[in-house]
Parts: sequence; C-alpha cells; structure tokens
Amino acid sequence: MTSTPRSGIRRELEPRGGSNIAAAAWYSESVLGDQTNTATVPPPEGVRAASIDARAARSTSFPSRFLGRYELIAHLGAGGMSDVWLARTRSQGNIVRLVALKILRADVLTDPRSRERFLKEGEIAASIRHANVVEVTDVGEEEGALYLVMTLVEGVSLSAINRTLDAPLPIGVTLSIVIDALHGLSAAHESFDPQGRPRVVVHRDVSPHNVLVGKDGVARITDFGIARVLTDSDEATGTMAGKYSYFAPEQARRGPLDPKTDIFSMGIVTWEALTGTRLFRGDDVLETLDAVTNLPIPDPRGLVPDLPESVAQEVLRALERDPAKRHGSAVAMAEALTGAASASGISLARSAVGELVERAAGDRLRALAKEAATSSVFSTG
Repeated sequence: MTSTPRSGIRRELEPRGGSNIAAAAWYSESVLGDQTNTATVPPPEGVRAASIDARAARSTSFPSRFLGRYELIAHLGAGGMSDVWLARTRSQGNIVRLVALKILRADVLTDPRSRERFLKEGEIAASIRHANVVEVTDVGEEEGALYLVMTLVEGVSLSAINRTLDAPLPIGVTLSIVIDALHGLSAAHESFDPQGRPRVVVHRDVSPHNVLVGKDGVARITDFGIARVLTDSDEATGTMAGKYSYFAPEQARRGPLDPKTDIFSMGIVTWEALTGTRLFRGDDVLETLDAVTNLPIPDPRGLVPDLPESVAQEVLRALERDPAKRHGSAVAMAEALTGAASASGISLARSAVGELVERAAGDRLRALAKEAATSSVFSTG
C-alpha cells in the first residue's frame, strides 16, 4: 500500500459530508469527526438550511428560530454528539454579535456520560486562551438544549481547502498554517485548569478537519471533544477515538499518549498539505492502522522536488515513530519549521494564507455573511 493522490482516495474512514459543511463557510468548530451521509432536512422556521447530517434530522428539533437569547441563522455541521449553528445575539445597546453554537444532540442529552463529556470539552476549550485556538466563551442550557458558545471564525477548515484545491498547497502557506496550529496545540499542552493549576491537555484529534483557517490569515486549532487531560501520576491511555489515518503509532497500539502524539498527527497534516497526497490510507480500519505503525514514510521531496531539504527533515522528524526522536514540544516544531523557512527564503506572510482562503471559499463566505446580515428579526432601528 502506498500513499494515494487525493483525487483517488477512498473515504470510508474519514468524516463524510465535510466538504458540504465547508460549503456553509462561516466556521467555528464545525467540522466534526464523524459525519455520515448528508441530507437536506427542514430547519426551524425562518432558518436557512444547509447540507446537514442525516442523524441531525432525527435528533435536532427546535420549535422556533430562537434558543434563549440566540437566534439560529444557519446549520453548519453535525457530528456524533452535536450540531453546530451560526447564531446571532443582541446585547444592551443593540450590539449584535455573530457566534457559533455547538448544541448537544437531543438523543444523547439525557445520557450522563455524554453530558459530562460535552461539558468537559467546553471547560477545556474555555481554559485555553490563545490566538490560535477557537475560544469557547460560554455554556448554557435553554429550552431543553445544552450548548457551547464559540467565537465565530470567518474561514474554512484546512480539510475544505485541501479538497477544494485538490493540489499541493504553496510551501509558505502550508508552513504558516501549521506553525499557527502548533502554537495553538502548545497552548493546550501547557494550559491551566479553572483553579489556575498547570495541566497538560492532549488534543488526540489533530487533523485538517480541526484546523480552521481564517480570511485574516490566522489558523486555529478547534474541537477538543476527545481531548484528554494528563496528570503527574497518569498518562492518557490511547483509545480508538479520532480519525484513524491521523493517529500516531502509540494511538494505533492503544498505548500511553502525551503531547508528542499531537506532534506526529501534525506531521501527517503537514506532509499531506505539502504533497497534495494522503499518507496513511487503507481499505479498512485494520489496514489503515497497520500503515500508521509500519508503512515506510516517503520523503516529501519525492513528490515536491522544490521542497527545501531542511523543511523536509523537520516534517520527517515529526513523523518519527519513536516519540523520543520527535520534536520536544509543539513550540519546538514550530520554531524548527520557522527557522527552516527563513533559511530557505520562504515567506510566511499571512496575506498569502488569506488569499488562499479567498480562492477556496470566498464566494461561499460572502453568501453566508449576506444570509447572516439579512435573516435577523432583531430591530436595528
């Protein structure tokens, strides 16, 4: 089994419907890890319908377009436990703000473990305040719905960019996106709990789907739904959660995890964006996991001859199967890539990243922005 060009990949192991969610465009944590086949379903009255997960049709039901003080505008995505909506709220002084609401699905709302996991995700994400992490600003429960309020990012996921362009991304753009994401991961790896005590959060689901790239040229890590907190006396034990083709070997073996697990996954993200090719992809789960643990990892220069050797070396270092041989931290990897780019004369300008987002999704972003501007029933007079 070899790495496979993106245009010919099988999609059994990846979230189906991701490209449809990308079409909705305004994003915040809206590419979830386990989409199924999409279907158009009736939204609440007055709410714009987007292509959404068929399970959401069975589990998402609101009697009106309002959830507490939030007005639902468009459905952005659906996952195994939740739906994401573009929403609007008005505060004192008639200040209107757009946000993203991540709402726990009705059919798991009464399950104590699902509620605990959802609230834990909110607590973890809210505690990580960094420019390269999508911020959770509030949690609420209204009208029988439990939800997280997230900062809205005007942009698309790296996965959506990859699928839309279906080609290797420019080297400088790729490195700029990855370096941003690494700084976001570092903020999680070196975060603090609500009492101000240091803690280590392992994301466990680093993939192009969970890297949001904004029109402002900034990339942000999102979706801490399966993140694990490590303590001094306990390492997170690997479980089969996440996207198999972005697993680190220790995840595939269900071994102990640490921040270097996320570094390996980011190595896969970087390799694929640079080459326009998938790295680990089998015909079934077992074949994919075998590839993650055993498949020889090609030098990306075999597919991208103009990739500087120094950059390729750092990517391959992140992909070392022995965690001890990887970069010592997410920041160390970011600094190594920054140094390699500088030494090779590669620009990391955010403007180039923003231009790429415009190429991939500019029309869709403007369409949804117009929808958000014209759909409100709030008086602005």
